[in-house]
Amino acid sequence: MDLPRPRSALAALITALLLLACRPKIGDECLRSIDCSQQGERSCDLSYRIDDEGFADPEGQGECTIEGCAEGSCPNEAVCVRIYGVQFLSVACDPELEDQPPEGVSAAQIQDACCEALPGPCTNEDVKSCVCGDEMDPDDPLVQQCCADGVTWSQACARIAVQNDCTDICPRDDCLPTERCLDEGLCADASTTRTSCRRSCKDDADCRDGYLCRLTGAGGVYAVPSVDDPTERRQESICVPRGF
Repeated sequence: MDLPRPRSALAALITALLLLACRPKIGDECLRSIDCSQQGERSCDLSYRIDDEGFADPEGQGECTIEGCAEGSCPNEAVCVRIYGVQFLSVACDPELEDQPPEGVSAAQIQDACCEALPGPCTNEDVKSCVCGDEMDPDDPLVQQCCADGVTWSQACARIAVQNDCTDICPRDDCLPTERCLDEGLCADASTTRTSCRRSCKDDADCRDGYLCRLTGAGGVYAVPSVDDPTERRQESICVPRGF
């Protein structure tokens, strides 16, 4: 008779359910990724370690997350957010005006103004060769913005090159070609952005010690828009460290 088998199966099921119930959630404290998941689908974000009061501490705890998320892909207790490197958020811009020409100015007028001011042909590659030259100073702002390896030349770069005579007709161009003007009015380097799941909340009581419930849309933290509407500007409430 194999009577013990059902009991063993039941015990295994209970054990599995208990392990699932005790599984760390997004936002829980951690020091290693294994603290967040035995299966490896969650990681421990140690980029901002905090103490029990929520302030930066190199010996403090990180938080469990899932990197590289998309809208709707996070567990029920979390939402997907896009995070920009806060150390680069220093240049002011106007998200409504950035890269937009003054009212009533056409793209053709802008191109004509840029071409007229440049001492060479008005095609992107010819303009780049003309403005950048063969010997480039890597510390020159124009080189960093428009001529460096890996930077795609554009008419925006041509405008930077001739902006001294282009204030009345050229689009507002406070951010570099590799940057995005955030809704909060600051230029952010697109190369520093990442997406990750963060603990959602209704109030501070939903967050762990040292964390507060705050709306996205500031400090370089934004809710990831839906796939159906990439321009969507929605806000979510997430748990962030008190000292963030």
